Amino acid sequence: RFQTKIVAPGDVENPVPNDRLYSTSISLGAHTHFAVGPSELSMGGDVVITGPMTGLSDLQYLVHDLIDRDVPSAATKADMIPNGFHPGLVFEYGRPLTINGTTEIRPFAELRTGDETLIRSGIDLYFGGLVENDLLVRDQVTGQRYRTARGDTLSGYGFFLGGDFAAMGSSIYLPDRGPDMTDSRTRLRAGVMWQGDQNSVYYGMTWLSPEFDTQEEPQFVGSIRLNLEF
Repeated sequence: RFQTKIVAPGDVENPVPNDRLYSTSISLGAHTHFAVGPSELSMGGDVVITGPMTGLSDLQYLVHDLIDRDVPSAATKADMIPNGFHPGLVFEYGRPLTINGTTEIRPFAELRTGDETLIRSGIDLYFGGLVENDLLVRDQVTGQRYRTARGDTLSGYGFFLGGDFAAMGSSIYLPDRGPDMTDSRTRLRAGVMWQGDQNSVYYGMTWLSPEFDTQEEPQFVGSIRLNLEF
């Protein structure tokens, strides 16, 4: 897996006191998914590369300048999370329970170490029957589960609901020189998927509780996935 991420204060030009530090990261990893009886397990390892050496701050500056949006100031970038390599592991256990063939309830638990160390538990609900025998993986930030391999050929609409709670151990994105990290995090999410004969679209919304003590409000994050076959 390959992932890039930019985490920024509310104002990238002139951050207010006690806002989070600016950070950029690139993650490279390998993960495996398998079943043991009725249980689903996934595990993997990642190396997260942080800091100016990722080049993502320059990319954000270029894109925001082109669309006439605020760009990270020199002071913001000077105080960003520094260069580093952060290896980590992740393990998830889930137990799906199918009701009437079209509804699935899936409690899960997750353990993560590395750039962030946490223990998480939650539940996902799915209505519609479209993802039968599909391989779904979880987005690290939102918790949304998305399809990576298609199973049975079905069409129509599917609906997702979910939520989870995490007890936090540490986060490289919230070091001691910045605001204090909250001891826990909560995520609530919903999504809808349309599957045609070949193409599919998924859109989700996620509510994220504050991650540090001086964060003024929670966040809403949108997710979209397009699958076009030709």
